[in-house]
Amino acid sequence: MSTYTNEQVAHLVEGTLDWETTFRMLSMPKDNSRFEQYLAALQAKVSFPDRIERHARAKQPREYMQAAARGASSVENRIVSPRELPFEFMLNALRLADGVPRTLFAERTGLDALSIEKQLRAGEAKGLLEPDEQRIRPTQRGRLFLNDLTELFLPASK
Repeated sequence: MSTYTNEQVAHLVEGTLDWETTFRMLSMPKDNSRFEQYLAALQAKVSFPDRIERHARAKQPREYMQAAARGASSVENRIVSPRELPFEFMLNALRLADGVPRTLFAERTGLDALSIEKQLRAGEAKGLLEPDEQRIRPTQRGRLFLNDLTELFLPASK
């Protein structure tokens, strides 16, 4: 069970959660259901079932302030291609110490779970993923080398 309500997570996503709760929420270890709550809050905002969009915010305060002055909330807006969906999914899923159910990949991306089997096996062989037929879960080493693990899911260069 989550420490935070669905409403609080939705306010976090919207950027309307009070600072004290936001700080506490982001400072604490993530509870098992937070990923599901976060996805549900994001999906509630989506009005198009046929695509996934990537919105990138400015990383530097000056750049952010300049974008905000122009009325821009992000510096990049684009539709995520089907080739990129495994990487996009794993960017979020692999941050969770307990991982996610394998079935969640197909539910969220619309892709067959077999499409990432090669990458999952490579992660297991490198000691970055737990060998588990029910969950996609990083090992301790996988959490330490998360960039290496997520890199396995990048689309192949053309």
